Amino acid sequence: MSPGGLPASDVFIRSMATRGQQGGLAHAAQTCAALLAACGWPWIILETVGAGQVEVDIAATADITVVVLNPGWGDEIQAHKAGMMEIGDIFVINKADRPGLSDTRRHLELLLAGRRADAPHVPVVETVAVGKQGIEVLWQEVTARQALLSTQIPRERRRNRLEQVLHEAMRARLAARMQEVIRSGAGASAVARLDEGAAHLPELVDELVSAMFQPPGRNGSDSD
Repeated sequence: MSPGGLPASDVFIRSMATRGQQGGLAHAAQTCAALLAACGWPWIILETVGAGQVEVDIAATADITVVVLNPGWGDEIQAHKAGMMEIGDIFVINKADRPGLSDTRRHLELLLAGRRADAPHVPVVETVAVGKQGIEVLWQEVTARQALLSTQIPRERRRNRLEQVLHEAMRARLAARMQEVIRSGAGASAVARLDEGAAHLPELVDELVSAMFQPPGRNGSDSD
């Protein structure tokens, strides 16, 4: 059985590459999460590619963000990075059987104490994944947080998250359309004119941006 009480046969796992997208999540991850939620899946777990300064998109997607650190592996420094201390609803020190656990926990609790006064309490859980130690405690913290959110989640937070989902979808669509225009006849012409000094960069940018919002095939924007 999984921690959430589901039999293993009812657990679906799908790996998705970020394709160079900063933020730790693929563009399609948010859409997939929304689809699974609409299909009635009780728990949707998103694992990001890492924990760095810019990999905080997970906080705009998930109701609960669990930040996992390791003792003695330099994660104390990672925790200092912008955003990391703000996005975590629960902090986990995994591999808690390794040396440096007490130093890591003390350092983490000191950083958490520096959060704003009205910030909710953030639990710190110690686990040893290979030995299944601390997993039940972690799950209890997750379910407790979920129960709190189900009754007290601010409407503004949900709207901000949906706004972020819309923003990411629009950015992905615009980036794809930009590549189409750059690789089109209009894009090739712009590169040639720039190379010949026949046009200024701002002028060419305005032309190509206009081409992005024209139907495909007009003004040579999608011609070979």
